Amino acid sequence: MQRISTIDTIRAGQLLEKVCSRVDGRATYDPEWSDERVASTIGGTCTSVNIARVRREMIGPLIAPAGEGGGAASPTQLLRRIAALEDRIADIEQVLDPDNQILGPAMSAANHANGSDRARD
Repeated sequence: MQRISTIDTIRAGQLLEKVCSRVDGRATYDPEWSDERVASTIGGTCTSVNIARVRREMIGPLIAPAGEGGGAASPTQLLRRIAALEDRIADIEQVLDPDNQILGPAMSAANHANGSDRARD
């Protein structure tokens, strides 16, 4: 990957401040803008990968726009995703530590402390 020049990094940062906003610690572009469009506007050897790195450092990781695999999730959707991830973690723990000898005591204490202690199959 080609490195972005210092001057192009500065230009990218200035443009990102105009066309990208922070929402709850994540970045969202104004309509019609993307990492690709910022890169093409900057020009030269600047790529969307370079812009994504600058954006993550300055503003945060990207929120996918509606219709592109994401959009703003509702609290209910987020809770469902968290529950699904907890189930996946429990399944992985069961495979890695079926007798609950390695992760057992420490994980039980941590789960109890944060209120997520749940019965596992």
